[in-house]
Amino acid sequence: FKEVGKVFGPLIKEFGSKLEELSEEEITKLQNNESITMNIDGVDKEITSSMVDIRISSKEGFNVGMENNNFIILDTTLTDNLIKEGLARELISKVQNIRKENDYEIMDRIILYYNSDELVEESINEFEEFIKKETLSLEIVKKDNLSKTYDLNGHETYIELERK
Repeated sequence: FKEVGKVFGPLIKEFGSKLEELSEEEITKLQNNESITMNIDGVDKEITSSMVDIRISSKEGFNVGMENNNFIILDTTLTDNLIKEGLARELISKVQNIRKENDYEIMDRIILYYNSDELVEESINEFEEFIKKETLSLEIVKKDNLSKTYDLNGHETYIELERK
């Protein structure tokens, strides 16, 4: 508005309406820093890319980025499998931090004890071999009466380690 207000003054609403009617070709020209001609109140005006703000929006569940007229569209929908994998990776991160806090050696093998809700348990069952490999766990055992609790992406989870 700072730039176009000076050019169009009271015709700014008409300019806004005309912007909504731009063709894809005209939008592309503006994105490429080329100018277009627009008839405002019977007068042809040169419109430059500095006079407009082109924004790309996406549907819910997608994220869009653009650089040099190349678009990247990401599907940001979280599937059950992605949620479970995220929980498994978060568990691995917590276990690695506990290993550091306990001054375990890099190659120390452990038994991983846990207790949590059904979704975390499903995640551990589904990604058990991956978790074992990443944490050097010989076993992953569900156990009651654990005292230390951790937040795994909003799931209260009890975790304890035993060095072997």
